[in-house]
This record gives sequence, structure tokens and C-alpha cells, in this order.
Amino acid sequence: MKFFIRADASAKLGVGHVMRCLALSEELIKREQQVIFICRESNALISKLIVEKGCAILQNETEYLLGSQKEAEYIIELIHSNYIIQNEDWIIIDHYSLDFEFEGYLRKVFTNIMVIDDLADRQHDCDVLLDTGLSKSKRDNYDRLIPQTSIKLLGPEYALLRHEYTKERKSLKLRDAKRVENIFVCFGGTDPTNETSKAIKALLPILNESMKVRVVMGITNPRIEELIQQYEDEKIEFLIQPFSIATLMSSSDLAICAGGGMTWERYCLGLPGIIIAIAANQVEGAQHSHLLGVDEYLGLSHLVKEKDLRQTIERLIYSNEKLKNARERAMDVVDGNGIVRVADILMKKNEALELRNFGDNEILFLLECRNEIKARLNSINSAEVSLNDHIKWVEQSKSMPDRKLMVAWIGEEKIAVVRLDRVGDYAEVSINVAKEHRGKGYVRRILKELEIKAITWNRSIHILQAVIKKENNISIKSFIKAGYREWNIDNELIIMRKKITD
Repeated sequence: MKFFIRADASAKLGVGHVMRCLALSEELIKREQQVIFICRESNALISKLIVEKGCAILQNETEYLLGSQKEAEYIIELIHSNYIIQNEDWIIIDHYSLDFEFEGYLRKVFTNIMVIDDLADRQHDCDVLLDTGLSKSKRDNYDRLIPQTSIKLLGPEYALLRHEYTKERKSLKLRDAKRVENIFVCFGGTDPTNETSKAIKALLPILNESMKVRVVMGITNPRIEELIQQYEDEKIEFLIQPFSIATLMSSSDLAICAGGGMTWERYCLGLPGIIIAIAANQVEGAQHSHLLGVDEYLGLSHLVKEKDLRQTIERLIYSNEKLKNARERAMDVVDGNGIVRVADILMKKNEALELRNFGDNEILFLLECRNEIKARLNSINSAEVSLNDHIKWVEQSKSMPDRKLMVAWIGEEKIAVVRLDRVGDYAEVSINVAKEHRGKGYVRRILKELEIKAITWNRSIHILQAVIKKENNISIKSFIKAGYREWNIDNELIIMRKKITD
């Protein structure tokens, strides 16, 4: 399987798009897949990094308008001259200036398209949409911006972090110092607004013998020599494109940084920060981080003064209890396994989903799905079921001619437990997706297969029905997207139905 990635990096764009795609590439290459970057804007250093990480690169050297049909045709021709595109191959697009029109041109040759976005400000023609932000309004926006059949991967659990963060997290010892001693400063690969200088000036008057400041800059930062020369005699350690940022983060007590992708890297390692947004698209995420109680958001770069930053640092360096709580909250939000989850979905999307009859060896799987806390909260009967009662229920179900128990499989992996209960000309549907497979678009695929399965099981079934708690918005949306419509409603439940045969 080949994964083509359309992403750019430059002084204006920054390097974040390419870096998060490289994190996903790391996992795909680990699984022996081929990754090819298609870049229109990059520099020699970024291109070198892409190749060093085991990826190929195609330079999109065209003057056609960005996102135009001409550019798309040029890219298709560029790919065809080097590779054979197969049905299972993917193109991944991570670019704020590309939308559904550009993606639609590529759809002529690509069956699978994934878009990475965090703006929710334009339409996409994609099979998978990834946005790791926390914004609920953006999540709702995607319902009208992408096809109903698209899989939405939303939230920090899908954050694209390199393996080094997961590895560092496993050996991490939560810091519990009486005050801040190690300060991490980083404003991305290019730092276009020169916040690094602002942070150093704010820190210098309050540094003492026990405090250590490490300033991280990307090799593409145009002010490296200037800053090092200006502050070489101060208590500042400069690190240019360090081998492992994860190691630096894990040994730091407080970060002074921008918003964006670095947020989830910090959270994975329990590092709270003082955030200065260096781009408008970072503002909403920074505000959410502030509301979570993990970070202190000061505002957009042009509004934050040196004295504002210094006052915040002085307040936090002695707020041990606040920082301790912030570290714990951060690590609860991001576990570092996002690239594994995303790679699983991309590689399994083309695998057939199969509904197999329930077997005795799946009794414990059914119980685990049923008793998981979120599953119970969404069930009409939310009480936990004991093993003995569960075995009795399974035995009783096997003797009921109008009940059919099944397990949904992708390849050789169990995804969900599915139940049909026939009542006259309709059958009531129940789906319990295993915790680790939620949010991957499987419910709609299961419902599609279930229509065929219901008809072949009993030809008197003309309607499928689901009874859902009114507060279970995720399930309601999944059934609506599968063609179900509201049939009846009361104070607590909504009954949805779909006619599957005349």
C-alpha cells in the first residue's frame, strides 16, 4: 500500500504540516508501507529530513495556481511517471489552501482520500477527516462540510505524535518540585513573529541559580545566529533542531510556547505551558487549553507585551499545586497513541466488514462491550451485568427464534456485538462497539451490512428500528447518516426507523 502526502513547509507556512505528517509516516513505514511526500513549498533541510525518515519525495515544481485543476493534473502526471496508483492507495492532504475542488480532481485516480484540518472553514471531498482539536463547534461544522460517509477522527486521541513521545511517557516520572526549575521555550520551526526574543527578555530579570532555560529553535529559523550572539553570555542554553524534543519536554517544569501541534506533544508528557498564539488558527485551541486548566493563554503575539509574560511567569513558578494538577490533566487528555489509531483505520478501511454468527468463545467479548462504562450509560438498562447473569442471558438468547446475535469483524479482529430482535415486520437493532474501535465510522458500515443480513435471516422483516437515549447524540447522528429517521419520541427515548424492503 502506498501513502502519498500533499503537504508544504516554508517560512510563512511553518513546518507543522510536514512534521505531523512525518509522525504518521513513521508508523506507516513501521508497518512496511511506502510513503511519498508531494511538496510544492519546502527547503533543502525539510526535504532532507523527509528522506532521512524513510520517505520518498516528489517536488511539485509548477507555476499553476495552488489548488487548481491544472495543478491537480500536474500532480497526477507526476505520480504516474514514478508510481502505479492502486485501489488501496491513499492520498493524504494537509494544507489550509486546498479544498473539495482540488480533492475532487484527485478523486479521479484515488479511491481513498484523507484530509488533515483544524480550521473547519471549507468543504472537503474525503473518506477520512482528521482534526485533533477540542472545539465542539468545529466538530459540528464538519457535518455540513464533508460527505456523510466520511469517517471523522476528532479529538486529541488522534494526535499525530512521533513514537519518541510514547516511549518517553512510559519512563516519565511526574515532576513534583517545590517550584519551577527547568523552563522550555519553543515557538516552532520558524518563529515568524520572534516570540523567542520576547520570552528571553521576560525571563532574564527573574532567573536565579537554580533555574535553567532551554531555548529550542528549528534549523529553518532565520534569527538563530542573531539570538545566540545577543544572549550567549546569559543563562540560556540554545538547542538547534535537537535530536529529541520529547526528552527535553519530559525534564521540564514549564513551557513558554506557541499553540498548534506542540500542544499535544506537551500534554502527552505532562508539560503545562504559557501560550502566545503566533497565528490566528491557534487562538481557539489555546483558549480551550486555558479552560482545561492546563495552560495559561496570554493572547495573540502582537497583543502580548514582555511585562505581561514576565508577570505570568513570576506567578506560575511558585504555584506548585496548580502546576501539579495541570500536569495530571494534560496526560489524561493525550496518551500518545494517536498515530497507531489513525494508521489502523487507514489500513483497515479497505478490509471487508463481516457480520458472523455469535459463538460461545465470544461470550466474554460481549460482556466487556456491554459492561464498559460509556456503553452502560448509553444503554436503556445501565446496570452492570454479572458473568453468571450474562451467561444465562446468552443461553436464553440462543433459544429464541426471533433473536439473532452476531459479531462484527474486520479481518480477524472483533469490532462490535450486534443484535436483532424481530417483532412482526420489523427488527430492533442493538450495536455495542468495543471501546477501542469507537469513533472510526464502523457503526454506519455495520448498519449497511445489517440490512442485507436482516433480509436473508427473515424475509418478513421490512423495517429496522433503533431505540436510543435522547442524550446519545453520537449514536443518533450515526443512524441518521445511515438513512434512519425519527419515528417516535418521548421524554427519554427516540425511536428511529429505516425501511429496507417493501
